[in-house]
Amino acid sequence: MALSHYSPETAKDLGVHAEAPTQSTSTSTPTLTLKELKEAQAAVYDQGMAAESSLRHFAQRHVPLSSRRMYTDACLIVSLLDIVIGPETSRGDRETTVPELTPDERFWGASVARLDYAIVIAGAPGESRLDQILDTISFIQDTFLPVPASLRWKPEGMTPAPPTPTESNGHRPPVLQTAPHSIPILHPPPSLASFLLRHIHTPFILPAYAASAPAITRWANPVYLLGAAGRGRIVPVEIGADYTLPDWLQAMIPWENFLRVTFAGSTSTWEALGADDTASKQRAARKTGGNGDKDGGLDLTRVQYLAQHSLLTQFPRLRMDFEVPDYVYAAPPAPPNFLEYSPPGNDEGIVINAWFGRGTTSPAHFDPYFNMYTQVVGTKTAFLAPPTVPPPRPPGPESDSDSDYSDDGSDKSGTHHNADPDPNLDLDPMFPNPLSMDTNTSLLDVFAPLPPLSVSDSQSNLILSAEKEHDAGGVQQPEEDKETEDKEREEQRRWRVYRDRVMPHAMSGTLQPGDVLYIPPGWWHAMKSGAPPHSLAQTQAQTQTQTRAQSRGPASASPTRDSKLASGEDEVRGGDQEEQMSEAEDRDVNVDGLRAEPEDGISFSVSVWF
Repeated sequence: MALSHYSPETAKDLGVHAEAPTQSTSTSTPTLTLKELKEAQAAVYDQGMAAESSLRHFAQRHVPLSSRRMYTDACLIVSLLDIVIGPETSRGDRETTVPELTPDERFWGASVARLDYAIVIAGAPGESRLDQILDTISFIQDTFLPVPASLRWKPEGMTPAPPTPTESNGHRPPVLQTAPHSIPILHPPPSLASFLLRHIHTPFILPAYAASAPAITRWANPVYLLGAAGRGRIVPVEIGADYTLPDWLQAMIPWENFLRVTFAGSTSTWEALGADDTASKQRAARKTGGNGDKDGGLDLTRVQYLAQHSLLTQFPRLRMDFEVPDYVYAAPPAPPNFLEYSPPGNDEGIVINAWFGRGTTSPAHFDPYFNMYTQVVGTKTAFLAPPTVPPPRPPGPESDSDSDYSDDGSDKSGTHHNADPDPNLDLDPMFPNPLSMDTNTSLLDVFAPLPPLSVSDSQSNLILSAEKEHDAGGVQQPEEDKETEDKEREEQRRWRVYRDRVMPHAMSGTLQPGDVLYIPPGWWHAMKSGAPPHSLAQTQAQTQTQTRAQSRGPASASPTRDSKLASGEDEVRGGDQEEQMSEAEDRDVNVDGLRAEPEDGISFSVSVWF
């Protein structure tokens, strides 16, 4: 058999020796027939599938290194034998759903995908295994899966880099109701010594610190991203708006499909990828209540988030575009409020993760590492809160002179704390989710509008007692109604504790392309792509509107806002020049006091844990 698609010399270089069964050899090197090669490949494949089972059911860190190495080697050997044997036989184990591929291209795409599985779910352990896998992927792509000329990236016409920031040390305005304080801005950036001595314990933003990195302009282009990875690649993606929700799941999908969904309808360069606007149409259908359709088994109406993934390791060309901030090599000590800190245990002592998607949310959580978080493409709304928010405590006999409490039992704000003890003092004010794998995720949606707090804890207890007496009198409340009321009461309690103990310390701000956000270990943080749907501007607009209505008296407060909306009247008529300017400033707030829903923004960020 003539292996026309692959020479024996190249096979020998890759560690595989194959000869056609009719060809004799004078060397002592053993030769394998095509049948024997196929049998060997099938046996190795079966071993790999057996190892994959444990990798699919357990976190990578809980799978023995020997199993991960077996799986990695099996994937590599099977794909190398694909090169030798050719696409005449296919197991279909990694069938790709990328449209418009020929049968041979699907075969080679499956061979590349198998190697990506070794990187993603096993970590490609073993000496030089990652390099061997990447070299094999490059060989298959260059030989059998070249990127079409129409999809090859050209540097002409790239968007210029963002300008150098003009901000000096200070603050950007906060943007969330739940976090009314601003994140400090440091410009010019501090020296490494100053970082360790003065800034190591609190978050800050370095505006446009990474503005000169090639990633800032290149990664906004889907054609570049496809070319940087090549064809046939697959990536792990979270499906669903939030990993705390019950319908959230994870899937391995083709990189090309992910780009199609993420960039659909957003850039002119997307036309080169040959995609229609199905994803954006289905996204619009979702907003209007439609169910949407599925494309090749991929539900385009659901959020897809490539989150906390070592994408720059999987696609080394992207690593060349990104500059790791120098601060990650400062070797900071464990912070006093997070003594369990230890740096990542790999050789570099850093972990680089990508966060890429459209309309994505990372709920409030904390990480055990220092974090330099670079915003590369698009904008993100950031929430931050300290790792420990101590409950207010009244002064005791052992209180020191530096206590935040005065002799009369009030704190520095004048609030008294010598009343009955608060039953919520023992609660973690961020309410970690007990269903989260590491209980490092909060139950609170910090991007939601602050709910009105209707009753206090004491009032809530009185209501509960009255309900019990009412039930004892023979009038039973439906069980479903009681469950609903209990949930609402619990939600009220959580937000009341949050307002009292976290909100006075919480910060928020908007990250622009090129910004770097520093987050110390243990700090609660949450990220949402684009502008916040419920911003601090909402609270300010509501307060201004209420103040103006009250100043006009009861007559001016009628008719209601809803009735004026129905009749087509403007919310406010007349008023002085200052009031009219205020209305103009609030024109992005709708009649219900809520900011209009922003377009689902594309966001690409990179975190460096150290």
